[in-house]
Amino acid sequence: MADFVTQHCGMVGTLEIVPWTLFFDGSTCDRGARIDIVLISLRGKKYEFSLPILATSMNSQVEYQALIKGLELLKEVHTNAIEIFGDSMLVINQLVGNYECRSEVLITYYERSIQLLREFKDFRLEHIPRLHNEEANRLAQHASRYQPIGKCIIGRQY
Repeated sequence: MADFVTQHCGMVGTLEIVPWTLFFDGSTCDRGARIDIVLISLRGKKYEFSLPILATSMNSQVEYQALIKGLELLKEVHTNAIEIFGDSMLVINQLVGNYECRSEVLITYYERSIQLLREFKDFRLEHIPRLHNEEANRLAQHASRYQPIGKCIIGRQY
């Protein structure tokens, strides 16, 4: 059948899957903790979420919680392909298999993240410097009262 289509219709084009994009970040300090998520849709619409969470002793816990919430939101919109960007080198490297997750504190978050990632047909994880994750980082630091900013948008669509 494929040969017939190729012979009679010329070149067969390929369909490129356009992924949703997820930027995640978390911030924790003695005054509170927040997770922040920036989602960018297939059509380029931006959605920002800034959510309070219980303060934890490890920043990596907060980073995992931000990732998990972002993945859960993406499952709700029924997307199949995602690109994920985060500034936590530990979290990204554990998930891509460069580092082994040995922490008893983080293993539950790691396993939940892997479970959610397997529900997508295609995904890509990439570590980015904090400078390139500044929208999610700005929301997280402001919301945890670590760094004041002039404007904080919570759950807003652009």
